[in-house]
Parts: sequence; C-alpha cells; structure tokens
Amino acid sequence: MLRVRATDTGDVWTVRLSAQPPRTVRTDDGPPDCELAGTAERLYLTLWNRLPLDAVTVTGDTGLARLWREQSGITWSQ
Repeated sequence: MLRVRATDTGDVWTVRLSAQPPRTVRTDDGPPDCELAGTAERLYLTLWNRLPLDAVTVTGDTGLARLWREQSGITWSQ
C-alpha cells in the first residue's frame, strides 16, 4: 500500500498496487508500506516523474515508490 500525503493541504490518498490497475481512495486507514509526503505541488511533479523521489519525503519501503515511478508514473521519451 502506497500512501501519498500532501503536507500543505492535509489531503491523503492511499494507492493499492497489484497486478490490477491501481485503486486509489482518499483515506489513511492502516499503516502504509511506503509513504510519499510533501507539498501538493512537489507530490504532483514527483508522481508524474518531473521531479526525483528525493524531492519529497519517502518513508517505509522505498522499492514501492520506485515501482510506482517505473510502472505507473508518466515517463517521457524521444
């Protein structure tokens, strides 16, 4: 379970990753395997692969955050 927490707005999303498409709910029920926390702007840019992971605070299983970036995030190619 990947948690995304916007520190400037108080918004929280939980993303359940599996072989199925990701499911997102606006809740913070239960402890996450990994959490990304930062301002809404930095989270948005990081989740869209426009900023590196170290632009936000990553706690827990960093492999899950890397998996999101590799498999679910937007990538740019030429």
